[in-house]
Amino acid sequence: MAEGNNILPLPQSARIEAEAAAWVARLDRDEASESDRIAFQAWCGMSELHRQAVERLSSLWTDLDRLRGSSSIEPRVTPSSESLAKQAPLQP
Repeated sequence: MAEGNNILPLPQSARIEAEAAAWVARLDRDEASESDRIAFQAWCGMSELHRQAVERLSSLWTDLDRLRGSSSIEPRVTPSSESLAKQAPLQP
């Protein structure tokens, strides 16, 4: 695939998004090691698409952090959702 071509088969695009999400989550934790950071830089250097995916997901992660910190609304559990959660999982 040429570097300038941003059209990817869906499985490859989904794989890049999943890998980027894993990197964003890993690096957000205080437990990320120096070797994690080096591996992340190498992964980002592999493709502009990797860097773009990380930028999108990092921005989303930051926005969600802001919402979590500024929200005064607490999740509410209703009797119906409690009973649904206790039910056995649906079989395919």
